[in-house]
Amino acid sequence: MLINCLYLISNLLIHAVIKILTLLFSLISIVLFSQPQIDSIPTGTLLFNDGDTIVFKLYNENDWLVNGFKMKGELWTIKSYPKSSLFHFDSDDKGKQFFYQYAPSKGNFMTLKEMQQFVSGKKTAKYEYSSRNEFFKAIFFGFALSMIDTYEFRNGFSGGFFQNSASWLTISSPMWSTFLIKRRQNKLNKSRNTIEIDDLKACYYQGYDNVFIKKNTKAVLGGSILGASIVVATKILLE
Repeated sequence: MLINCLYLISNLLIHAVIKILTLLFSLISIVLFSQPQIDSIPTGTLLFNDGDTIVFKLYNENDWLVNGFKMKGELWTIKSYPKSSLFHFDSDDKGKQFFYQYAPSKGNFMTLKEMQQFVSGKKTAKYEYSSRNEFFKAIFFGFALSMIDTYEFRNGFSGGFFQNSASWLTISSPMWSTFLIKRRQNKLNKSRNTIEIDDLKACYYQGYDNVFIKKNTKAVLGGSILGASIVVATKILLE
């Protein structure tokens, strides 16, 4: 048992050392490049699994890293990315070079075509969908809820706004505002033709919804907190 544990640990250490040495060798070789030499490397687009894209010059790669150059200001700077976070690199001279591999044992359950649609959906939502409207709706919702919370009634007659202290209703406005996320999702689903959806289209929608929900969640929670904060800050200033 002890021998097996030592053997396993030694293997892990050997693999770690090999990875570090390979990384150092790659980075040192890249550092030796001058800007004119870097300019001669073909430029392409690096597509990440989260739908993000960057302009990139791919220099080399190994089993776990992709090394190259990313534009920063007016100069190309060294940049390395984990291969597991990348979908493909697309350049005019070599076309698309896919990094994603179908491997259920590693958690990659989608086929290449399915993952391509999934990432495409994320990319569309990331660059084309704006949650600005949901943000402003959430501001109004948080503001209105807090105004009601600080409204005071006296013997059946109104005592006016900002007369009561903000209570749990104001504090919980982000929680109550989450209905806006579900409402927007339902509206999106109704606009889709769900009858004739094949597996690839379903993967595209899944990727799109992944980013869509994240954007709306961030906008709604941030907007409701801002709306409630405006009321609380105004009440403090009036006291």
